[in-house]
Amino acid sequence: MALDGTLMAADVSIKGSGIEVGTVRPLPITVARNRNWMYDVTPDGQRFLVATPIEQTSSEPITLVQNWTALLKKK
Repeated sequence: MALDGTLMAADVSIKGSGIEVGTVRPLPITVARNRNWMYDVTPDGQRFLVATPIEQTSSEPITLVQNWTALLKKK
């Protein structure tokens, strides 16, 4: 995974007693940032299960009413 959360891929092959890693390339997937691994790969390496970040959208402000039970007693 890249520092910006983009999932990366590379072809890997075993050559004798060593491992050969091909060119690393980005996949069109951004992984949610967390302290834990937020993706997994199927045993055949063909599919991913990925937690993706939620797109931020503007929202309405929230009104917090404290001591609301006292307001009920006034009626």
